[in-house]
Amino acid sequence: MKRPLYPFVIAGLAGLVLIASALDGAEDAAPVTAAPAQVSPAPTPLARDAAPEPTPAPRPSPLSAAPAAAPGDDGEPGEFTTTTDRVKAEIFKTEPELARFDSFREHVLLDSNGREDYEALLADTQMYEQLRRALSASTEAEQTLESSFKRLMQIDYLREALAWRQNPARAQLVSTVERIILEDSFTAELSPGARRSMAATRMELFEIFADQEPERAGALVEAAKGTPLEKLVQHFAARNQRRLVKERELSVRAQARRGVTP
Repeated sequence: MKRPLYPFVIAGLAGLVLIASALDGAEDAAPVTAAPAQVSPAPTPLARDAAPEPTPAPRPSPLSAAPAAAPGDDGEPGEFTTTTDRVKAEIFKTEPELARFDSFREHVLLDSNGREDYEALLADTQMYEQLRRALSASTEAEQTLESSFKRLMQIDYLREALAWRQNPARAQLVSTVERIILEDSFTAELSPGARRSMAATRMELFEIFADQEPERAGALVEAAKGTPLEKLVQHFAARNQRRLVKERELSVRAQARRGVTP
């Protein structure tokens, strides 16, 4: 860790002030005499060992001394914990599998052993069933910051598991996502906030599902006909179609700016 420069800077400045004061005092005490008529020869420089010793600079008081490691200094940074870190820590106390998933996501590059462990987690059918129960219904009257974070992490897990095309448990995974989207769990006891959260969960999963399994996503719209979720699933499909059209338009514009023919 680099030593902070503040104590040395303050000591140096104090030394300069004392030296300047001493010089001023010497000039005031010298008698004023008439200038000699003849020019005196240049004074011989003092020998090195005859030079006066500089006055030692006083040590700064504890109140004026700089801190050992000021924020933004070159010293060792202190511990910094964000709100996200604190919320995750609370979630991980009861969700060890999500903690493992988050740990894998934090590592950009995984070695062969880490990759095997990560793929085993993405193919965990017990995890699928756990998430189906958690995302199909809501046990909270109101959404909290912790429950929202947990929901987003669960959706991210399903996104990663679906994106892995070689997933050996893919058939069960696809069935799990379909069941979550079509589950009619919008009970009258739920608050408007909880109902919106459940609808948003299904909408995000439908978009992910449509990107990975477009034909199966289209079949979900047909499967929802005649059920209480018919209009909701149709809304998901229409919104996703608008998203795809907008993305294609943006892609064409970007290619045109680069001079690329689509």
